[in-house]
Amino acid sequence: MTVTPDVVIPDPMDLARDLVRIDTANPPGREEPAARLLGGLLAGAGFSVAYPAFAPGRPSLVAELASPDMTGCLCLSGHLDTVPVGEAAWQRPPLSGEIADGRLWGRGAADMKAGLAALTVAALRVAQAHGRTGGLARGLRVVLSAGEETGLDGVKFLRTQPQLMGQAAAVLVAEPTDCRLLLGHKGVAWLAAEAHGKAAHGSMPEKGVNALYAAAEAALLLRGAFDGLPGHPVMGRPTLSVNRMTAGSKLNIIPDHARLEIDCRTVPGMSGEGVLDLATRLAGHLVHFTALDTHAPVWTDPSHPFARLAADAARQATGAAHPPAAASYFTDGSVLAQIYPGAAVAFFGPGEPGACHTLDESCPVAQIPLAAEVIARTAEAWLRA
Repeated sequence: MTVTPDVVIPDPMDLARDLVRIDTANPPGREEPAARLLGGLLAGAGFSVAYPAFAPGRPSLVAELASPDMTGCLCLSGHLDTVPVGEAAWQRPPLSGEIADGRLWGRGAADMKAGLAALTVAALRVAQAHGRTGGLARGLRVVLSAGEETGLDGVKFLRTQPQLMGQAAAVLVAEPTDCRLLLGHKGVAWLAAEAHGKAAHGSMPEKGVNALYAAAEAALLLRGAFDGLPGHPVMGRPTLSVNRMTAGSKLNIIPDHARLEIDCRTVPGMSGEGVLDLATRLAGHLVHFTALDTHAPVWTDPSHPFARLAADAARQATGAAHPPAAASYFTDGSVLAQIYPGAAVAFFGPGEPGACHTLDESCPVAQIPLAAEVIARTAEAWLRA
């Protein structure tokens, strides 16, 4: 598809402020105004645009510049929703998009309205450049998902839309990385464990079976579950943490039910099924385990052509080296790697990871145009290859 050179390209800082001012807190969601804003900009640059919704009023955005080589397509990705503002008082209004002290302030400033602005501006720059030169050697697709913050709901729905999602050979996710290139992240396995006992009066524990004790014993057995497992040379070791325990209904009743919730972060070579099997071997005689949600780790070899050109683009724009690195959190990249098997997946975006989901969330202003430049450089290098 050939596009015209007179593409409207907003300043990435201004676009980030506009996005922060749109309340996309999840729950309940409300991503549609942000999706329409960005979809309108991309449609004006010649992208075909679709708004697939996994629930009423919860659309994602899929926009595409087609080329004869769609198997080599580059996918630029981010998510539209944010976590809620919370109950505590903010120093600055959380939806103001205020700029002060060299930072953009507000819910989603770091995670990830600044990244959405950067990748959208980068896509518009690519469209403008190729409008002048007559087309793309490879296709470009922008995938902005709804519902990421509550379990990747939007991109999971997109996994059921293969005709819309097409093919891709490379994915760049603009999650907040402090403008450092990352080549992967840990996976996740969230497990529940349930213990069942027999209720009795609190004054006669001998007549009951206390489910809480079984759950507590299981939690202690799980504490060292990953000891001795091999780590990853970049991601480090996998982790397991029992983070919630609930039991009982009243103080004077022996609890006949208890539940644990366990957060496991996995590295390449591990699977959710394997984690579930390991937990069952260790403590299955005390509790029954089920998998709540699992997502595989993501890793791209630094020698992959896309990883090399992304590192070159980041080095040229930032003036610093970007050795192989990875995140401990997980992202839509887990599902995109399933949608596009074999694709290289990398991560680069404005905002410090430690600022995400915090009171008085903010993002360094200077990182927003920098991220747009790096993403545009990376896209240009891949699309003309």
